[in-house]
Amino acid sequence: MKILHIISSNGFYGAERVMLSLALASDLSAEAVFLINKHNPHPEAAGLFQKKDVPVHTVECRGRFDLKALKRITAIIRENQISLVHCHNYKSNLFGFICARTAKVPVVATVHGYIPSGIRALVYREFDRRLLRFFDRVVYVNSSLCQANSSVINNGIALPKLDPKGLRKALVIGSVGRLSREKGFIHLLRGFSMLAKEFPQARLVLVGDGPERTVLEAEAEDLGLKDRIKFVGYRNDVENFYPEFDIFVSSSLVEHFPVAVLEAMKME
Repeated sequence: MKILHIISSNGFYGAERVMLSLALASDLSAEAVFLINKHNPHPEAAGLFQKKDVPVHTVECRGRFDLKALKRITAIIRENQISLVHCHNYKSNLFGFICARTAKVPVVATVHGYIPSGIRALVYREFDRRLLRFFDRVVYVNSSLCQANSSVINNGIALPKLDPKGLRKALVIGSVGRLSREKGFIHLLRGFSMLAKEFPQARLVLVGDGPERTVLEAEAEDLGLKDRIKFVGYRNDVENFYPEFDIFVSSSLVEHFPVAVLEAMKME
């Protein structure tokens, strides 16, 4: 049995990491399709999948709906004798559903969560929820999201043998995630500014990139903490940073089953 995972990726974040874990952990053969949006391309995750020896297909999308992309995905399903299509977000749900039904193979989806960010997002969410009713099975990472024909499977991570480091003289507080508004990093910076007055050796490290980075860097400067807050940027070796943290903080305003928190727990 061969499974085809599909995602419209914006980088290597929680959904992509769960998707990679599923592809690697299963005894079943797995391949991956990445919908590369022409107006906002993000090929990072595809490269990481290739490094892990997961067969990758990149399909360019020239808009929200692209007939050529649909034909390409359908051809991939047929040519590679795919037995099951597994979708991982809004756009991949739509494309995967149409292509799977055309190729006459079952289709399932994992709903990693919804982020309330305006009217457009609410419309997408409602359309997605209605579409998911026609899937063969839907998996939610959190029971609060559930609807009919669904199951709940919480996110999981591998547990390699790692030795967490103890506290050092310089207290390092860290966080990992996309620098976007719903992750609440602005509140983390302001909270750290109060802590910093009492603990002059404390440092804050943010691993990740995103649309709010410029705003957050300006806030760090306004707080007079530019030298004590480090913006690492996008990294594909995130797991190497956890041992350097004494404390991990999740400041998210919206989360459903955060992989970063699981990874921090793994490092105790």
